[in-house]
Amino acid sequence: MRAGLILLTACTPELVTPGLTPEADLADSECDWLSPDNDWSMGEPPCLEAEGFESGQIVPDIRLMDQNGDEVSLWQFYGDLIFLDFSAEWCAPCAVLAEGADELLGEVAEAGVSMVTVIYNGSGSPALDQQALLDWAAKSGNVAPVLSDDGTWTDQVIPLGGSYPALLLIDRDMRVIYDDIQPPKDHAVLHAIEENL
Repeated sequence: MRAGLILLTACTPELVTPGLTPEADLADSECDWLSPDNDWSMGEPPCLEAEGFESGQIVPDIRLMDQNGDEVSLWQFYGDLIFLDFSAEWCAPCAVLAEGADELLGEVAEAGVSMVTVIYNGSGSPALDQQALLDWAAKSGNVAPVLSDDGTWTDQVIPLGGSYPALLLIDRDMRVIYDDIQPPKDHAVLHAIEENL
């Protein structure tokens, strides 16, 4: 008598969320964006992939402490035109720019423009404490978040020996429009913003 081999196969159901492929990486940290708890403007970014700080690239989600002691996410301003200022506490042109921020933002506030300032004092210097951020923010009338950086982000934008401030303009979809607004003065910033409203 011959022994026979019977091969059974079964169909295993697989649940797939409509619109997603089984290969979709649902654990992607960029898609798991969490809104910080602060009082600044808040948008909800779609799933973004950070690319860098050069023109045409999606800017990284900078998350730092502001003058109120709260975490601020750059991506929370999704949907706004963002003027991103990398400054240093000891930089005179940076201070002049800060002192004109309330007037500058007043001219474009109705158009959905946000300003974010990142302060870093150079290699070997500690990140600014909350009181130093409050002092800086007072120069601009507390109209925008001032964030303390330990160099993690600033070093990517301003090379060693580079000059401060570094001014970027980011579009409503988080892409860098200008990666070096020159001269670093209010009128140049306002011109760049008005060109992109």
